[in-house]
Amino acid sequence: MDPVRAAGTREVLARAPRTSAGRAPLFCDTALARRIERVEAQLITRCSEAARRRAGTAGFVIPVAGGVASFAGEGSPYNKVAGLGFGGMPDPAALDDMEKAFAAHGSAVQVELAELAEPAIAALLAGRGYRLESFENVLGRTLAAGLERVMPPGIEVRLVRQP
Repeated sequence: MDPVRAAGTREVLARAPRTSAGRAPLFCDTALARRIERVEAQLITRCSEAARRRAGTAGFVIPVAGGVASFAGEGSPYNKVAGLGFGGMPDPAALDDMEKAFAAHGSAVQVELAELAEPAIAALLAGRGYRLESFENVLGRTLAAGLERVMPPGIEVRLVRQP
């Protein structure tokens, strides 16, 4: 994932309270959550398409209210809805279509909904029979200048460009 940096970050971090380890805490606002969810939706889209291409299986990626619904094949970790809630409220017809697409593949719908997404979406999903199964935390760290790159022995990182 691309480093998340905002204009003025350096000035804000200079005034931010320090933890006992001397690091600035990272608080997430709606704008940062939107960026993280957008990148997550892009990642799920690309991974789903690549997994289906590699396995030669049918599936889908459907845009839904700023996020994506993805089915990449039976048992795939990319079978989910991600990034939902930062592009407005989903249209009930769009949710119907998404649910039908998952059902056509014999798969349940799994929605990963960010805490900072449009609050009414959780109620909308609950009204459609969805239930909370778990919480997931995304941890972040500021990318301040002067951090030393640590490379374990035997690991090489190279930039790969798509043709």
